[in-house]
Amino acid sequence: MQKINNRFGLPIIVGLIITIIVGSTSLFYIKLRNEHEEYVINKELENRVQNIKSVIEESLSDKFYLSKVIASYVSIHPNIDQESFTEFTKEVYNISKKGLLSVQLVKDSIILYNYPEKGNEVTVGVNVNSLLKDRTIIDYSRKNRTPLIIGPRVLLQGKMGLVYRYPIVITDPKDTSKTRLWGYSAIVVDLKDLFKEVKSFESDNIDIGLISVNQSLSKNGYFYGDSSILDLSYTEVPIELPNDSWKLQVGLKDSTPFIFNEESLLLFFLLFSLLIGLLAAFLTYSIQNVYYSHKALNRRNQLIRAQLNEKSAIILEIHHRIKNHFQMISSLNRIIYQNVENPEVKKAISDVNNRIGTLATAYSQLNESNEFQSEMNVYLPTLAENLIHSVAGNIELDLKIEDIKLNIKKTVSLGVIVNEMIINTIKYGFPNGQSGIIYISLKVIKHEIVLKYLENGVGLPLNIFSTYADSTGILLIQTFSDQLNGTIEQINQDGWHGYYLKFPQA
Repeated sequence: MQKINNRFGLPIIVGLIITIIVGSTSLFYIKLRNEHEEYVINKELENRVQNIKSVIEESLSDKFYLSKVIASYVSIHPNIDQESFTEFTKEVYNISKKGLLSVQLVKDSIILYNYPEKGNEVTVGVNVNSLLKDRTIIDYSRKNRTPLIIGPRVLLQGKMGLVYRYPIVITDPKDTSKTRLWGYSAIVVDLKDLFKEVKSFESDNIDIGLISVNQSLSKNGYFYGDSSILDLSYTEVPIELPNDSWKLQVGLKDSTPFIFNEESLLLFFLLFSLLIGLLAAFLTYSIQNVYYSHKALNRRNQLIRAQLNEKSAIILEIHHRIKNHFQMISSLNRIIYQNVENPEVKKAISDVNNRIGTLATAYSQLNESNEFQSEMNVYLPTLAENLIHSVAGNIELDLKIEDIKLNIKKTVSLGVIVNEMIINTIKYGFPNGQSGIIYISLKVIKHEIVLKYLENGVGLPLNIFSTYADSTGILLIQTFSDQLNGTIEQINQDGWHGYYLKFPQA
């Protein structure tokens, strides 16, 4: 039970930590993203406000400049008549006639002339002092000789507009060292024209409001838009006028498409964090299981290796004892060989000893390698050289043995085959101590092991396997070839005689 609790403890802790980290990171990301979006929105609002402000100020400046030009002209020509006024104003009017209702000339407090005259007849001869609503700012302008803007107002022409007035100052005829106020040049503008330029900045998502601080038309001061803009995310900038101050407000109707809803995203990221935490816990549990399984597997492998090492030691000991038994039998045979006088018996004992030597050499190779396999490029040369050295020292060996490893069964079978081939060659191929060459090659060709045995002695009888089937040597060669699942053929060509054996590598 304690082990099970330990197995689940770490995944639960990892899952909780990952959940907290992912959740905290998600909340931080939401907050950071919202702050960024708010910054972008505010920056966009500021840019729009500045663009709209520039358009309004440029339009106002243009009209003020026009009234100033006319005022400068009249101050030089104070006795101007309607015809001269019309001629001069016509040229100026054409330069900036956009949105203009009329250009007026006000002498003292009376509207003297209008251009164009048509449509503005109602204003000629009007005493501006009678406009009580504007009396205060007119008196201030007259006293200080400053430009002023009147409006937005409902004009005498019946339209909503603005009046730009610029003071006309002339030299006093009675005292040339002094000046006096002659009157005003006035530019009357249709407010719709200004609104048209402002309206071009509006969109489905943008509201615009304009407030006159000193000359309000309503309680809240709006002459364009309304106070509903205050319920939006808005930016406000001032527009300063000679005798008034406007406030330009630009509001964003709906900022939710740009800003994440924290409440809904909080729920989403909470679920997401829990999911990631569960996944982390599951992965930790899986990794932990793999770790424990790997640890258990290592323990089992160590146990198996220990058992294999123990068995290997036993097998090596058995091989060592077999080798010693072969040596003991060989020693007994040599004693018998020395005490026997019959040549045929001696020959039989010698053949047996050679075969025992073949087996002993194979087990000696296994005992030295510790791999239960013999290296053919060591085993076969040792076997052949021992036989030639002990029986026929005048025969030369030509060996081409590749680095091939065989198990004990195949090693013994191949060793017996080569042993019998060499003994038969010594007996029948090189009789009476004749010298010659024995060629042995062993290689792998297409997953088969190929043994080629040749000697240049007197040669082999034709059809040796059928003719001498009862011979012990030929019988052993055929028997052990079959044990190797191999095929063996007799070779007689170009003065060389021997055998061609091939058997599966696996």
